[in-house]
Amino acid sequence: MLNVYKYQIPFRTPFITAKSTYNFRAGMLLCFEEDGYFFWGEAAPLPEFSNESLDDLHSNLDSGLPAIRSFFTGSFSLDELTQFVDSISSVPSLQFALSWMGLSLLSHRKNCTPGHLFGIGESPDIRVNDVIAHNDSEKWIPAINESVAKGFTCIKIKALYPVDLLASYLNAVKRRNNEIIFRLDANQSWPKNEAAQINRQLRNLPIEYIEEPFLSREQGFAENGNPFDFPVALDESIINHTKFETALKHPGQIIILKPSLLGNICKWMGTIQKYRSSFNNIVITTALESAIGRIAVTEIARLIGCRFRSHGLNTGKFFRDDLFIVPEISDGRIILPLPDLKSKAPEHLNRVYLSLPDF
Repeated sequence: MLNVYKYQIPFRTPFITAKSTYNFRAGMLLCFEEDGYFFWGEAAPLPEFSNESLDDLHSNLDSGLPAIRSFFTGSFSLDELTQFVDSISSVPSLQFALSWMGLSLLSHRKNCTPGHLFGIGESPDIRVNDVIAHNDSEKWIPAINESVAKGFTCIKIKALYPVDLLASYLNAVKRRNNEIIFRLDANQSWPKNEAAQINRQLRNLPIEYIEEPFLSREQGFAENGNPFDFPVALDESIINHTKFETALKHPGQIIILKPSLLGNICKWMGTIQKYRSSFNNIVITTALESAIGRIAVTEIARLIGCRFRSHGLNTGKFFRDDLFIVPEISDGRIILPLPDLKSKAPEHLNRVYLSLPDF
C-alpha cells in the first residue's frame, strides 16, 4: 500500500538567502507499506535551487500514482528500478523519493543494505560541519563560539561579497582556536575581477574551500581555473547530469552534492562509481529536508561521502520542530545507528505538520 502526505514545517526564525526569505519548508512524503514495514521517500523542491515547483511535483504524483503503486507492489531488480524511475517522471525531487524508497524496499527484500546493491560498504564514521546561515556580522562570533562549544571543528559560513569584515572576524577566531577550519559559501556573489584582492584578505585563514565564488559560467575546475590559494568547490553549477559527470572527471575537484536535487539515485550513483571509486572530494549535504529526507541523505553520505571530509547534515536545527526523531550529532559526528524508519508507521510522525494531498 502506498500513501502520500504533504508537510509544511516552520523555521525557528525566517530562513534568509541571497534572494529571498522563507518562513517554512514544504514537501511531500511517500510511504510504501509491506508486511508491516514502512519504506519512505521525501520529495521537496528547494526554492532558488530546484528547477521545479511543488505544483510540478503535485501534478506528476497525481498522474503517476497508479503506475507507482503497481510497480512497487510487484518484484523488481535494481536495473528495473532505475528504468522505472526515469520513465515515470522527469521531476528530480520525485525521482529521488521514488529511487530511495525503492532502494530501501529492495534491500529489505534481499536482506541487505542499500550499499550492498551497489557493492559499496558504509563508512563507520560520519563527520559533520556546522552551518551559520545568516550573514549578520554581529552574530558571527557568538555563532562560531556556540559551534565550537558543541564540538564542531568544521564550520560553514555565508560569505557574500565583500569579505573584508568577515576576514577580520575569522582571524580573531583563528588566534583563539587553531583547530577550527572554515568553509565559505559565496553563493556566486564574488566579482571575478576582485579575486586577487579577496585572496589577499583570506589567504592566511584556515579555509578548507570556498563554494561557488563566481557565476556558474565563470567557474573553473581545480587544476586550471582557481585563482585562490585554497580549493574551490562546485555546488550550484552542477545543474544537470552532464555537468556532474564532467566535474567528476577532474579528481581534484571538490563536488558538493545535494542528493535530493539530483534525481534518480540509481543513475548518478553509478556515475560516481565510474569516476570516483574512492569517493574522494565528494561532500554530501542536505537541501533542508525534514528528518525523513535527512536520514536518507545521511545514509547516502555513509556510502559515497568523502571519508576524510565533513558533510552538511546539521540543518535540522533550523526547524521549530520536525516530523520524526532526528539523527543525533555529538562532537561533530553523527551518532550511529541512525533512527529506524522501517518500523515507523505514518501515525508515528508529528501529524501537526502533515496533511493529505488533494488527489
